[in-house]
Amino acid sequence: MNVQDYIMLSNTTATLDNSTYRFTIPRNYYTNNRSNICSVELQSLFLTENASHKVNYISCNLGARNQFYNNTGAILGVLTNTKANEPYYSVTDNMKLVTDARPQQIEINFHRETDAKIEPVDFKLILCFTYYDDNASISLINRQSYKEM
Repeated sequence: MNVQDYIMLSNTTATLDNSTYRFTIPRNYYTNNRSNICSVELQSLFLTENASHKVNYISCNLGARNQFYNNTGAILGVLTNTKANEPYYSVTDNMKLVTDARPQQIEINFHRETDAKIEPVDFKLILCFTYYDDNASISLINRQSYKEM
């Protein structure tokens, strides 16, 4: 069974620096009974954008290097406006990023189609951290790794 933690992040609880939203997650939020093998995905999103800037994707400091795009960070989600003439967005596809378990610092960035960072008027994100069985995951990794020829 996979165990999950959910974290809601909001612009009202972040420290804003150079259009990067930084969150400190207290150590006591997580339990030590969780595995060290973890993934994170954007579960849900509420976003009020700046009228002159459209949000196209969200990046973060979590995840593996293979998710990086244009040095903006790991891509947490690509967004589409699902209601014409309304600021309503949905995540196009939930990407699961392998990440360090129980992160203490989370950084979130919102980007335009030009990759420039922007600051939405208001946002709420729900991140889902899924923890996997250590032994089963290590066995799977070993089976998938390249064997010496």
